[in-house]
Amino acid sequence: MKHFKLNKKNYIIISAVLLLGLFAFSTKAALINPLGVGTFGEFIDRVIGWAAGIAVPLAILMTIFAALMFMTAGGSPERVKKGVNALTWAVIGLGVVIFANPLLGIVESQVGAGDDIESVLGSIINYLQLIGGPLAILMFIWGALLLSTGNMNKIKSAYSIFLWTSIGVAIILVASGISGIVSYFIYG
Repeated sequence: MKHFKLNKKNYIIISAVLLLGLFAFSTKAALINPLGVGTFGEFIDRVIGWAAGIAVPLAILMTIFAALMFMTAGGSPERVKKGVNALTWAVIGLGVVIFANPLLGIVESQVGAGDDIESVLGSIINYLQLIGGPLAILMFIWGALLLSTGNMNKIKSAYSIFLWTSIGVAIILVASGISGIVSYFIYG
């Protein structure tokens, strides 16, 4: 199992991120919205339009590629398998694009599509905290139970659980902080 070590490279990356954050926080400059959208709904509509513009032609090309693999297979199981894989992924990709709009409509209704970005970020962070907090507690308890068994394999699993749960909690905390910083710069 590979552990995170604070070597010179990681120290420089962490320091640069912290200094950049401090600089951004101290300048009190307004962030520029590169997408030109004001609501979460507008953002989702742009993302779906962009994804569909790429995915549909790509799915057509993958289907043509699969057809060519089938036609030129000549009994070769390897070429037939390539064709099946290409066709499978083309159908999956097209399905994701087709179902993305209704699925994201549900997400919009849950986090408030017409609201400003600040309230959307707040809703997303609240969901992260409502799900991640209790899950982290359960995982720490599970790790403690594994640690108490005395079995070396289970102790290694417990340390892994502790590590990944701590990383998950750190991600939630960092996301909360970033949300606060973005809200501060956008709405003062």
